[in-house]
Amino acid sequence: EKDLTLALARRVKVALQSRMAATVVLTRDSGVALTSEARVEVASANQSNLFVSLHNGYSPEKTASGSSIYIMKADFTGGTPEPPGGRLFLPWYMAYRLSASNSQALAMQLQKDLNQALPGWKFPIRQAPIGVLPSATMPAVAIEIGNLNNDVSVKTMTDPEFQTKLAA
Repeated sequence: EKDLTLALARRVKVALQSRMAATVVLTRDSGVALTSEARVEVASANQSNLFVSLHNGYSPEKTASGSSIYIMKADFTGGTPEPPGGRLFLPWYMAYRLSASNSQALAMQLQKDLNQALPGWKFPIRQAPIGVLPSATMPAVAIEIGNLNNDVSVKTMTDPEFQTKLAA
């Protein structure tokens, strides 16, 4: 999983740099494991405008495609109400609230682009308490590319042509 995800992340980095002249920082560019908080910390320290976390999942259901775009679950903090006039300080696990609407817009644009680039490979938008998203202060999504327990999904994800289309 980590090797395939890193290979895809490197392709996305090259595509963004060449097509958009974007500065892209990978939170992981080797086999070194980072916690979810450390990944967001890298993005924050580099004053990132977006945070996109790539994943390849493993579903016990062999027929599941496993593809999804995740945004932070809106009521993750238990529906903690905002005090009148807003907050002066947000706990780290509520930072996602600062850019929730932009995260939703990013997810919708990615869904449109991915569904167009990869016909037949659907990316539904889901809300979940994905570990890497709560502390992101910038628009943030997690993209689950496929299911490593699905033979067709694995064959497709390891195909260089698919990887190029995904990155583009």
